[in-house]
Amino acid sequence: MKREQGFTIVEVIIAVLVLTVGILGLVTSAALVTRMIGRGQRSAVAAQYAQRRLEMLRASGCKTQTGQLDLHEHAG
Repeated sequence: MKREQGFTIVEVIIAVLVLTVGILGLVTSAALVTRMIGRGQRSAVAAQYAQRRLEMLRASGCKTQTGQLDLHEHAG
């Protein structure tokens, strides 16, 4: 008996399983990267907001860094 050229059904199933596992890994990685990018963008926006607020406080004459009012400076 001469074996015909081609793939057996078992070989095709194994190839499909290997490709499926690889694709699932890529999709999972892509989702993780997307979440990390979003988190980084939100952190950058928060840092910019905090920087603007700090600059506003400095420009308005707020000199203490403890969040307390310096009564000696504002007295009479």
